[in-house]
Amino acid sequence: MGRLSALVICLVLGCNISARAQSSGNDNLRGCEDVVASMQGRGSTHLDVIYRNGLCSGAVGSLMQIGLLLPAPQFRFCAPDNATNGQAVRVVTAYLEAHPESLNQEFTWLAIAAMRNAWPCQQ
Repeated sequence: MGRLSALVICLVLGCNISARAQSSGNDNLRGCEDVVASMQGRGSTHLDVIYRNGLCSGAVGSLMQIGLLLPAPQFRFCAPDNATNGQAVRVVTAYLEAHPESLNQEFTWLAIAAMRNAWPCQQ
């Protein structure tokens, strides 16, 4: 495995296990919903809401940048060239809301599944 692949895996899966322990779908759903509300002009300026928004937007935005670089083909997704971070957050939020039984799972994997479902790569 090359250095780039190792770096991508570390960034996606998280190198800090203690930080990842608090990153489930449950932990991020509200922040993602807040981002969508902000895009619709209904956002909050409360600091904890802004923090949650940043966690969701940052994670989704990072994944958008590396969707094609994910190490295993079953995880890769191919967002359209003109897809925005906001659109990706909407995709992830809709997926989380549609799959409440999965919210205890790691947010990164749920976000990847959401974007892969919305934007599969053509073989």
